Amino acid sequence: MATANQIRKPFLKWAGAKTKLVRSIKSLLPVTGSRFVEPFVGAGAVFLNSDYKANLLCDSNADLISLYRTLKENGEEFIARCQSLFTNGNNTAERFYELRAEFNATDNPTRRGALFVYLNRHCYNGLCRYNRKGHFNTPFGRYIRPYFPAKEMAEFAGKLQGVDLSTQDFRDTFGMLKPGDVVYCDPPYIPLSATANFTDYASGGFSQEDQENLAGCCVEAARRGATVVISNHDSTIARNLYETASRVIQVTVSRTISCDGGNRGKVDEILAVFSPAEGRRVAPASMESSLTPVEPLGKLGAENHGPGRMRTLSNTMRGWLLENHYEDVAALIEDVIHRWEKAGVRTRRNWWDVLAGDKRGNANTIAGVQLPVLKAARIRKGLEATPDSLCRNQAEQIPPFKVTRRWSTKGKHERKNRRAKERV
Repeated sequence: MATANQIRKPFLKWAGAKTKLVRSIKSLLPVTGSRFVEPFVGAGAVFLNSDYKANLLCDSNADLISLYRTLKENGEEFIARCQSLFTNGNNTAERFYELRAEFNATDNPTRRGALFVYLNRHCYNGLCRYNRKGHFNTPFGRYIRPYFPAKEMAEFAGKLQGVDLSTQDFRDTFGMLKPGDVVYCDPPYIPLSATANFTDYASGGFSQEDQENLAGCCVEAARRGATVVISNHDSTIARNLYETASRVIQVTVSRTISCDGGNRGKVDEILAVFSPAEGRRVAPASMESSLTPVEPLGKLGAENHGPGRMRTLSNTMRGWLLENHYEDVAALIEDVIHRWEKAGVRTRRNWWDVLAGDKRGNANTIAGVQLPVLKAARIRKGLEATPDSLCRNQAEQIPPFKVTRRWSTKGKHERKNRRAKERV
């Protein structure tokens, strides 16, 4: 049990968890308040370290709220169910993908909740990510001995007693606010690079329009008598969105979502406070901020531009990545291409060459995104596999050059015809 001066840690691993910022955030929250509200509870670090008599915890991730509800109602019995999954036999890639498939198929809240805890501790970096079908798709993390958070779960279960839980959109949560409520918002962050998929905790995603709507909700909530603290990346867009806040402070925090441990550095974030007095200020007439497009890199072309998007398993390379458990790598590539498309950038990449790294085995960075070095890509290119190169399937077959196509929506002859027209 943590002492009064210690920071209590959530039992879930969570991208962007606020454990390291709890003291900074608490210093901005009113000591007294009728109720503490989190529209984006996530791992619940701030809630866990707060002391309000009433609490409302919400999130759009139904699995997360269902897990908390099951833990609240079943306590020790549920914790024991979760612990039974933490065995050496279940800490293999084969077993991980079997249990992940079961998680995506089951509707039983207790079993699904226990599997959620298992996946959280056994998957890559504890990343909670869903595909467009709403299926959890984070790959196996390959940890030697995943930690089971029995004490942390018991402490969280006790803290949940008397707490209201709800799966809902943040707009619905803000609609429930009353004067005197204290609100902390930890939304998916405005991206600084094309790795924005790492902030996609629910299958619906979080758009720039959502960011603008959320900023407007903060202003309105303060006008109605609530105090709101919101965090985000320190960017021009975020500062413009929160320009009516009564106070904005900058904090520096370490972030760990990266394929390369050496690239897990510190980033600047901001905490904006909307107080009831400042809520009467007029919000900007227009919040039409837009994400800054990534800089176009490399030779221009049209392979990755247009509404057709990429093919899925019919594309040789993408199919190979998915079959060999590199879903996160495929997602990174698709996210980069999607952003190029939205920005109107016309560029092509030989992704196998990119994933091979340079001659020394160093990772390549495309549009600010560092992509991992794959052992198969290096061997395919005739380079020596380095000790740090990634291999998740010891039986993976190295695809030959002749069957590997570019990650694009256009065929070879169509590209040739288009180039001929452009020369005319």
